[in-house]
Amino acid sequence: MLKLSNIFGSSSGVTGAAPPSDTKMYVWGDNTQGQAGGGSGTADPVLIPTETDDTAGITLSNKSFSRAKHAAFIIGNKLYTTGANTAGQLAQGNQAGLDEFTIVSTNGSATDFALGEKHTLTVRDGKVNGCGNNSEDQLVEGTSSSSTLSIIVPPSEIGDADASKVYASRYSSGVLTTINDFYVWGQSVVNTQGSTTGDPYSLRNIFPTEFAGGGDKPVTTEFTDAGLGDTHIILLSAERRVYTQSKSNAYGQQGNGGTGTSSEEVDLFDRIATKVAAGRYTSYVIADGILYAAGRGDNGEMGGATTAQINRSFIDIGGGITDWIDVQAGEDFVIAQRQDGTLYHSGKNTSAQQGNGATGSAEFGFVQIVGDTTAKVYTAFTVARRTVYGIST
Repeated sequence: MLKLSNIFGSSSGVTGAAPPSDTKMYVWGDNTQGQAGGGSGTADPVLIPTETDDTAGITLSNKSFSRAKHAAFIIGNKLYTTGANTAGQLAQGNQAGLDEFTIVSTNGSATDFALGEKHTLTVRDGKVNGCGNNSEDQLVEGTSSSSTLSIIVPPSEIGDADASKVYASRYSSGVLTTINDFYVWGQSVVNTQGSTTGDPYSLRNIFPTEFAGGGDKPVTTEFTDAGLGDTHIILLSAERRVYTQSKSNAYGQQGNGGTGTSSEEVDLFDRIATKVAAGRYTSYVIADGILYAAGRGDNGEMGGATTAQINRSFIDIGGGITDWIDVQAGEDFVIAQRQDGTLYHSGKNTSAQQGNGATGSAEFGFVQIVGDTTAKVYTAFTVARRTVYGIST
């Protein structure tokens, strides 16, 4: 049993009633950096969903952290972190890694968080705070210095609105405001930012720039959720429509049928979208219970779509199932949830991301996660680089 010292708590971005008091935290997958939070050193991997101690009443964020080798949760508006800390991304004032979740001592009430590869963002009292790597201006414009303590990140162009949710990918950062505007900064993920010359993977973006729309400008500027990949973004509008934009679309992750960068609405055959997520080079959408994806799939992260390693248009990857309710992406794998609360894995399993008792080669097609006995029903889950966290009774 992993001991997490009763420090898990509700991470924001989650609404609704608190879970039943008898719910428990489970974790499986990679623990080489201590990101499982067991407090007993590091080991790789955690082969099956393993129950934690003293986790009654917790909730989880439903974002993907596909580059993160560290983890964070909130309890009582306080942030706790564990795992890799080479750039100070744990906000502990040093660069020493942790194998147990430890409180971040800082002012302000934390209500949301996001994890990049080596940086962490939080929303505190309506402001964006951040720590860790700043090599691509993902924290503060104009300096490459990392920060080992949480500092205010000044996206000044959000006007009078407060920050509501934060997002992060490898070297990128994003914020959704209380008036449903979305801004991104750091390494470029949209084609309207930064210089138009040079290597798109090393551009410093304008800090920040509102998602502008481009040629096919969205009919609304109000967004409710997002996913950040390495070089692309997927957005869910208040009208339940989906838009993508990219700086690089080499794997077709925009789902526009080609490799050209653009800003456009995703064709979902007039279906109503309820969830978006992004992996490194993939985009995922749930619409009317159908799970769609576009982008790179050579490791199985496109489900059973084995006829092509790259799919440049959104296709149904859920095997015809029509009751998918959630999807999140790790590094070259995907976890999806059905209406009954069960979880399914497709893609890489090198660190037991599948949670079924063994490591192995990539899976092409969704396999139900049953652990060592029967499938658990999860009320929430989140996915990091090669580690999965879930809440179950």
